[in-house]
Amino acid sequence: KSRSISYDATASDLKSALEQMPYVNNVEVRREVVDDNPDGFLWFVTFTTNVGPQPSFSIDTSNLIGLNPTGLSITRDVPGELPDDYSVIFVQDPSITSLNLTDLETGKIYYVRISSMADEGKRVSLPTPPSECAPGGVPGQVKPPFMRAFDNETVL
Repeated sequence: KSRSISYDATASDLKSALEQMPYVNNVEVRREVVDDNPDGFLWFVTFTTNVGPQPSFSIDTSNLIGLNPTGLSITRDVPGELPDDYSVIFVQDPSITSLNLTDLETGKIYYVRISSMADEGKRVSLPTPPSECAPGGVPGQVKPPFMRAFDNETVL
């Protein structure tokens, strides 16, 4: 549940309220005036860091007054989808400070995100540096050095 949001909130106000909710993380918010109703708005919310399907929004109109305080609707234009091969690893033990990712494919790009969860259920997601990485190949056997003459005084 978000904090109370004013009827005339700006896109920045809604963004701030949503990003303070548990599990939301970062969003992009756009507000447009409805052509046939200058007092009405269309809101577009895009979840930029919390991947996958999002829970449904609901609107509490109990504190709204005006000509049509219940004339609200929510539609979902583009449902969230998890990326291919998406996986989550939950570490419950707070004493664990590192984790080895295994069975990675050489040359395939992986994205890593670390989130912490407090007792209240809120989490902050931080990209790990580098947040995008591709495992290199398995190193081969070391080859003996090769030298050649560059000129009469220099060896390469």
